Amino acid sequence: EKIEDRFYQLSQEDATFNFFFVAAGWLLGNTDGEITDVQYQQILNWVGKRCWFPKEFVQKVLDEHDLEQLYHHSIKLLVEHDEDNKVLMLDYLLSIAFIDGAFTENELHFIYRYGHEVGLKDEEIAACISELIPRHFSINVKV
Repeated sequence: EKIEDRFYQLSQEDATFNFFFVAAGWLLGNTDGEITDVQYQQILNWVGKRCWFPKEFVQKVLDEHDLEQLYHHSIKLLVEHDEDNKVLMLDYLLSIAFIDGAFTENELHFIYRYGHEVGLKDEEIAACISELIPRHFSINVKV
């Protein structure tokens, strides 16, 4: 056993969530052409809640996996495990979309495609977005 293997012995659920966080965050962030530094930091923050070395974990996933395939597979596993994971995953997607201060049409389309993939209707997706937006979006007004 290599030393690094000991640090990645995550529960199946933690590993699957982290695979989702990396794949979904990277794919969503790239809808505008490139991942911003704050989006990358946000991915690391979420991965870091379940893993000791998030940077290394993220790099390993990026180097060794097809992100599109990993994204869809992790969604399937997480939703099969617990239907309530749908909202947590949507919350994560919104955190990536809003962290850079620009919520784009491409990001919105990505989020709706995710919602459809997990069986949500447009009205349900819109309701979730409007409920979760205040957690991720703040308008800084200077007086």
